[in-house]
Amino acid sequence: MGDFTIKNPANILFRSITCANWLLIIPIFITAIIWPNIGPDGGYYLSIARDFYQDKTGIYNMVCGYNPLAILILGFPYWLSDSNPYQFSVVLLLIIQSTNAFLFYRILKKLEIPYLYRYLFTSFFLLYSLLLDGTFIVLELVQILFLLSATLLLLNNKFFLSGAFVFLAFYSKQYSLAFLAGFSIYLIIDKSDTRKKILYMFRFIIGFAIILVFFYLLLAKNMKFPEFLSDLIGIRVINSTAFSQITGANYDFKNFLKIFMLIVLIAPVMFLWILYLKDIRINKITGFLIGNISGFLAVFIFASYFHYFILFIPWCLILTSILVSVSGLNHKINFDAVLFSLAFISVSLFTYKSIKNRMIIYKQEMGIKENISSLIPPGSKVFLYGASPAQYIYSSLKSANAKELGYMFPNLRELSYYLDKMDEKSLILVNTGEMGTVNNCTDFELVAQSDHFTVFEKR
Repeated sequence: MGDFTIKNPANILFRSITCANWLLIIPIFITAIIWPNIGPDGGYYLSIARDFYQDKTGIYNMVCGYNPLAILILGFPYWLSDSNPYQFSVVLLLIIQSTNAFLFYRILKKLEIPYLYRYLFTSFFLLYSLLLDGTFIVLELVQILFLLSATLLLLNNKFFLSGAFVFLAFYSKQYSLAFLAGFSIYLIIDKSDTRKKILYMFRFIIGFAIILVFFYLLLAKNMKFPEFLSDLIGIRVINSTAFSQITGANYDFKNFLKIFMLIVLIAPVMFLWILYLKDIRINKITGFLIGNISGFLAVFIFASYFHYFILFIPWCLILTSILVSVSGLNHKINFDAVLFSLAFISVSLFTYKSIKNRMIIYKQEMGIKENISSLIPPGSKVFLYGASPAQYIYSSLKSANAKELGYMFPNLRELSYYLDKMDEKSLILVNTGEMGTVNNCTDFELVAQSDHFTVFEKR
C-alpha cells in the first residue's frame, strides 16, 4: 500500500493538493450563492416544481420529460414559501453536493482506502462535480445522492435498502438504471452460493418494487398502473417527435469526442485508472465499478452534455483510488508528482473560468429579467420563444399551457406548433427580429415591444 509517513514526498504533495482543492471549492460555493445561476434546465425543473407545490398542479398533468422525484426535491423550497425562493434551491443543491462528498468518503473508508487517498480523492470528487455544471440546477446530483447511498448499502449487504435507493435514483432520472450493469457483475462475481445470490437479488427487487408502488399511490393514483409504468420508463418521451432534440441524440460523434477531450483536460484524475490497469484484480468490487463505468458511458449515446459526466465521476475515482492504493507510489513518485500537479493546475484554471462565466451569465440573465419585467407583469401566462427557460423562474412567469406546452425549450419545434397550443389570452415573447412570423398570424395581437423582445397576445 505504500509508505504513508508524513515525510514521504508523495504524501506531502497529496496533502498539499488536497488542501489546495478545498481552497478552490470554497469560492465556488460562495459565488454560487452570490450569483445563483440556475441554468436553462433549472428554469424548466423549478417551474414544474413551483406549479406542483404552489398551484397544486398534479405532476402528471404537466409536460415533463423526466421522472419527477429530483425535480420535486430541488424545488422543495417552493413548498416552504409562496414567493420565488430559487436562491434556496441553489443552497439545497450545494447541501446535496456536500452530502454526496460525505457518502463518497464513506465508501472509500468502507473499502479500506488509506486515509490520505480518501481525502485526496474526495476533494477531487467534489471539485469535479461542482465544475461539470454542478452549481446549476441539474438532476444528476440527486441521482448520485441516491446511487452512492445504494452503493454504500450494497457494500454492507443491505440489498433491500439498496434496491429502494436505486428506485429513488431511477425515479429522479431514467438513466440511473445503468447502475444495474455494475450490480449484476457484483452479484455474479460474489462468492456466495447460488441460493444466497438469488435471495440477495430477490431482496433488491422487492426494495425497488415497494418504493415504486409507494410513489404510484402518492403521486399517480389517478393513472392506470400500466400507464404509470409506461411513463416511468420514458415511453411517452421516446414516442415524442422531438425526442432527438430533447436528448441531443442528433449530435455527431466528433462533437462527443471534442467534449470528452475537454473533460479529460478538466478532470484527468477521473481517467487515471487506465494507467493502472496492469495492477487491476477483478473481484466483485472492481467488477461493479467497471460495470458502472461501462453502463453510464452508454448514457452518452443520447447526449454529451457536461452534466452527464457527473454520473461518470464517482465510479472512475473509486476505481482509481483502489488501484493507486494497491500499486503504491514509492516507485514512481516523480511521475505522480507531475500528473497530480498538472491535474491541479488544470482544475484551478477551469475553476477561475467557471466562476467568471457564472458572474457574466447571471448578470446577463438579470438584465434580460429587467427587460422582460418592463413588458410582462409577474404571474403572466407566457411562452418564452426568445429567452432561456430560466426566465420562467427569474421573471416569475407561468406556462401558456401547462398540459401541452409546459416549460419546453423553444428550439424543439417550429414556432407554429407553440402558437397552436397556447391558451387564449396567453402571451408569447419572441426576439424582435422574429416578430414577423407571429405578426402574420391573425389570432395574435402585438401588446408590447422593446429593442430586444416583442410580446403578442393570443386572442
